[in-house]
Amino acid sequence: DLGGNARIGYLYNAARIGYSGTAGDASAATSVSCTDGVPGLTLNPGRIDPGNAAFDGNRKVLAAQFDFAGVPFFVIGISFVDNSQDSPFFGAVQPPLLVSQARRVEQAQIVHDFAASILACDASARVVILGNVNDDPGTLPQTTLAGTQFESMSNVLAANSRQSVVVDGVSHEWDQMLVSTRFTGTATGYDVVHSNAEYTERLSRRDPIVARLGMTGFSAQKRLHLPFITK
Repeated sequence: DLGGNARIGYLYNAARIGYSGTAGDASAATSVSCTDGVPGLTLNPGRIDPGNAAFDGNRKVLAAQFDFAGVPFFVIGISFVDNSQDSPFFGAVQPPLLVSQARRVEQAQIVHDFAASILACDASARVVILGNVNDDPGTLPQTTLAGTQFESMSNVLAANSRQSVVVDGVSHEWDQMLVSTRFTGTATGYDVVHSNAEYTERLSRRDPIVARLGMTGFSAQKRLHLPFITK
């Protein structure tokens, strides 16, 4: 489908970020292994439950394990089903019918459970879930994704700075970066780079987000930078 075959992927600097493992294909599901309290991915990178009907016609979730200065961390990239099936925000039906939201809740639960299985092996594991939720904070997809073990990095920003997309004149905080407890409090920077959503001339309809996360036990120079860009 011309222009409609976007995938989730990762770019990293091999001089700073370590990677090893066997990559999965489009249909193979990765899982979490646990050896002596050390979690790992059976396929790295690999799709999370790609055959699940919740992801039909949708970008598949991609999990990857890297290491920074020898310390492992996990990144889970998401892009949940869009809300084009929903009724308009300012349409005749109020409140709007959010018919697509049920699928996003399903997707959020699958991703949350996978991420939680990493923490079940090692409660101090460094895990980041980032991407497009297509729902605002406080909605069931976002609360399901976060659960009690992950926190949104956007909480460090003022409420009027968190938006990443504008739809029909309404600003939304759909793009998220959620981190596990090990990263909570170690963030030395987080921002939504307002370069697209609010402008008529833009490269994307959405703004990129970027975080700088501290790796416990390292000097100030040992900071992990995680940018996220979506089309």
